[in-house]
Amino acid sequence: KDLKESMIQYLNHLNEIVQEAKLKVQKGEASPVEYFMELNRMDWKLLADYMGKWVWQIKRHRNPKVFKNLSESTLKKYAETFNISVQELTTFTGN
Repeated sequence: KDLKESMIQYLNHLNEIVQEAKLKVQKGEASPVEYFMELNRMDWKLLADYMGKWVWQIKRHRNPKVFKNLSESTLKKYAETFNISVQELTTFTGN
């Protein structure tokens, strides 16, 4: 019973993190990169490894202004990493 309760608490915690990231996107405080990273249970280091970039570069991409200016190839790489389309990535508003 304790293990099951712990797992439920842990999963609830992970879901809270995803919801917080979604709220940041809605408020314009973060780009969809942060939301999809959390949704896919990744951290900055793992995402940077998938993207073949430095962690600081990936963290920069969570800034909505920086995100809007990313190249098509970078957006495609993110979309592939998150297993979504570029359109889903670029039009996600958290709503």
